Amino acid sequence: MLINLVGILLIAFIIWWFWLAKPKAKLSQQNEVIDVIADNGVYSPSLIQAHAGQPLTLRFIRKDSSPCAEKVIFADLNKSADLPLDHPQDITLTIDQPGSYEFTCQMGMYRGKLLIQ
Repeated sequence: MLINLVGILLIAFIIWWFWLAKPKAKLSQQNEVIDVIADNGVYSPSLIQAHAGQPLTLRFIRKDSSPCAEKVIFADLNKSADLPLDHPQDITLTIDQPGSYEFTCQMGMYRGKLLIQ
């Protein structure tokens, strides 16, 4: 009985973690570099708001030695970068079209989103 209860709680936590948790948005200011930490299976912040046509610089800092965190991919923008462990990697993007653009690790477990207004 205890094992079943622990299993159900673990499943509920996984569902909440990957699908239901709503991250706080980081609003990009003009010429601001936003630090994005890759650690413990998440990007932090995982939701970034910016304005269309404004250069956006994201400084990824990888703290997780997992091979999954080695790369960040912006599939809709055809852009990716390798993330060295404990060394900042800057990625500058200028997105002209408003919309939602996802960024992930190569396995899709780390997930983040750019909201362009």
